[in-house]
Amino acid sequence: IHFHIASTAKFTDGPLASFTSKKEGVNYLTQLCEAYELCQKLCDLYPTKSSCFHFEIKKCKGACIQQESSENYNERCQKIIEELFFNGESFYILDKGRHKSEKSIVLIERGSFNGFGYAPFHFNRKGPMYWKQYIDIHSEDRDARSIINVYLRKNKVERISF
Repeated sequence: IHFHIASTAKFTDGPLASFTSKKEGVNYLTQLCEAYELCQKLCDLYPTKSSCFHFEIKKCKGACIQQESSENYNERCQKIIEELFFNGESFYILDKGRHKSEKSIVLIERGSFNGFGYAPFHFNRKGPMYWKQYIDIHSEDRDARSIINVYLRKNKVERISF
């Protein structure tokens, strides 16, 4: 599995994540490389015909020179993809509303954006089974998941409820 940063205008498939600038995307991908011991070369961060710099300093397991099996490397990449797709889980994201007397709610079902809405400030005293009444159902489009991922990455939300 190869990751790379590119303009979404060049591709018909939706991105795994979106960024406001190429620099922001490169910084995020660099953090993933370090956290998951991914190869800089396979993530298009270090153009070379031999091993990447991280391999030389023992931060890459050698996928760039076939020293690590593609199965092991792809397993770590798949973990990242699953996290970006919310691990197939269902949950609500609760945060500030448009004004002080309400809260915003985003519904993720089985890893996909299902809708959003606004509820009275104290709605969450009842359990999540009552919250769906405040949701306006929307189908997930190519940008919805990216927008939610960017929001979760950049903002501290009030609560995520499963």
